Formats: sequence, C-alpha cells, structure tokens
Amino acid sequence: MKHALRILIIDDSPDDAALIIRQLQREFAPSFERVETAEEMQAALDKGGWHIIVSDWVMPSFSGLSALHILHERGIDIPFIMVSGQMGEDVAVEAMRAGAHDYLIKDRLTRLIPAIKRELNESVVRRERRSAQEALSATEARFQSLVEQSLVGIFMLQNDLFIYVNPKFAQLFCYQPEDLIEKKSLLELVAQDDQLRVITQFLRPLSEDCDSLHFFFQGRRSDASSLDLEVNGTRTRINGRPAVIGTILDITERKRTEAELSKLWRAVEQSPVSVVITDLMGKIEYVNPKFLDVTGYTEDELVGQNPSILKSGTMGRDFYQNLWQTISSGREWHGELHNRKKSGELFWESGSISAIKNSEGRITHFVAVKEDVTEKKRQIDQLRQVQKMEAV
Repeated sequence: MKHALRILIIDDSPDDAALIIRQLQREFAPSFERVETAEEMQAALDKGGWHIIVSDWVMPSFSGLSALHILHERGIDIPFIMVSGQMGEDVAVEAMRAGAHDYLIKDRLTRLIPAIKRELNESVVRRERRSAQEALSATEARFQSLVEQSLVGIFMLQNDLFIYVNPKFAQLFCYQPEDLIEKKSLLELVAQDDQLRVITQFLRPLSEDCDSLHFFFQGRRSDASSLDLEVNGTRTRINGRPAVIGTILDITERKRTEAELSKLWRAVEQSPVSVVITDLMGKIEYVNPKFLDVTGYTEDELVGQNPSILKSGTMGRDFYQNLWQTISSGREWHGELHNRKKSGELFWESGSISAIKNSEGRITHFVAVKEDVTEKKRQIDQLRQVQKMEAV
C-alpha cells in the first residue's frame, strides 16, 4: 500500500505540476495543491498538514527564494525541494544557502522520489531532535528557576573562584551575584579565625580525595558582620576541569535558639526543685535529677509510669479528681502533696502543676514543679508545739 503524501507545489505551470505528481505516483498516493503567489502560499500554509514543498525557482509573480523566506518567517520546518527548468551551480548554491533541502532539474526527476524519501526521514529526525531539545530546554529552565529562587545558597567553585552563585547565596553575604562570580574566593567570605579550618577540613579534602563534605564555619558579610553557616560540598568536574558545587545555609538563628534551649535545659537539669513532665494521659516523659534525688527512684523506673506511683494513700480521691480537673481545663494548680518515696518514707511536696500548650493553644503535656517541704513542715509543727507549751 502506497503512503499518502500531501505536497504543496509552488509553480506557475500546471503541466509541470502534473509531471511532478505523475512521478510521485510511482511510490506514493499524493494529494496536492498548486500555488503561484505569496498570498496563495500563505493561505495554503494556514491549512497545514503538508508533508513536503516542491517549488520552482523563478515565476512571473513569485520565486523560490521568496517562498523560502515566507517559510522561515513563519517558523515552519517542512522539507523544501527546489525544482527548476534551468539551474546552474551558482543558483543551486544560493538555494541551499537560503534553506532549500535539495534541488533538481525538471527534466531529471528520477531523483525526486529518493530525495523526498530522504528529506521525509530527515524531517522526522529533526522533529525528534527538536522535541528532545525543547524538553531539555524546559528541564533546564525549570532547574534554573529552582536554583535561582532557592531559599538555600548554591555555589560553584573552580580554581578557588566562584563561577556561579545564586541570588540567595549572594544575599547571605550582602553582595550581588556579579560581585562574587569570577571575582572572589570562598575564603574571602570566611571569618579570619575559621579560614585555616576551611582550607584544611573543607577545600583541601574536596580537591584531593573526598567526594563530599558537610561542614560548619563562621562567615563574613560585606559589612564585616558575621554569620554562622552550614555548608555541603561535592567534588565534580565542569568543562572537564575539577570543581566544587555546594549549598550553604544560614544557621545563625538556629544556633541562637539551640543555645537558648541548652541554657534552659541546663537550668532545669540543675534546678534545686523537682521538675516532672507528663503526656496528656499522665505518663511520665521527663524527670530532672532533683526529682530522682528526692524520691529515690531511677529515671528508667519512672519514665512511662503515672505520678500516682508516689501516692501515699493519705490523700482522698476527691483531692486528685480536683487536681486533674484543674489542669485538664488549662488552669494552674497550686498545693501540697503527701507522697511516698521508693524507700517507703513519706514526704511532703509543695508545688504547681500546669498545662503545656502548642502554638495552636492545644494542651500537649503537663509540667509539675515541686519542692520538698517535709523538713519545713516538721519545723513548723515543732514551733506550734513549743507555742502550745508556752501557753500552758
């Protein structure tokens, strides 16, 4: 079965067009339209669906070169074969330079079918290559957009100089990208006290035998202020030469927060009063050293248990129900508890229990801060006894 072929013929001679069609009918099932002016060609191109264009070189109102110009202006990639009654070498060269894919003499059309087959195959190859290139360009554009808009600083180093930095990287150091690319090295952005560490523990290993590194150092902005940084670097090759590609993150605020949390942690750990944290069900998740010292239990014995493990049995059920209702409603409870140590010894605690809420205001935990007041109560009782004796 012959393949269908839609051919646009640009020729002022119906006889020449018929000659071309007869030649093509040997191997194709051609359908065609003949045009001989620029306007007719434009209208035919608007219809679309053409597989190939065969054009005469010179016509009374049009020319092959003008037809090629229209095709290129419209950005249409269709195989274009120039056919002329008389075509010298100079004309053939001019046609090929203008974008024709082949040229033939009208009285030598034996090459027409092989030329069309070849150009149809080449057209498929060009279309596939163009699709692949467009897909690659789209991918590169998405990647470029991702890199350019990233909230993480991204850089490339080669021969110790930046060959690329994204806007976020430049912003971290109060520069514009063009102030850094091909002008500054990483060391120029490192605080003086950390420069030797960056050389020996980051740049040198990546240039020698280390494929990737995770590193921390203090940076220096253009205004001489400092910032704490976390950097990841990977050894690679760009244009055949060794290079480093990496990401950088400003952790100044994170380190400040970590320092604050560490300070609070140490305060709780070293507190002279007992601290207990439970989940919503009352299961113990944390006890500080003072609580262990007072009760005689170990951390492993308490975590996962309910504070009721300390109950002495001397306080009624109504007392604990009131306590639980108070803290469950988000209010703070204050009072004294008569508890029992691991050894069985009874002791008194004065404290407060309150709810811990998340950013949405929902209760997630309870915290109790308590002080052993056994000795204090004993002294008060003794004082009262003395006062009674004196009254007698």
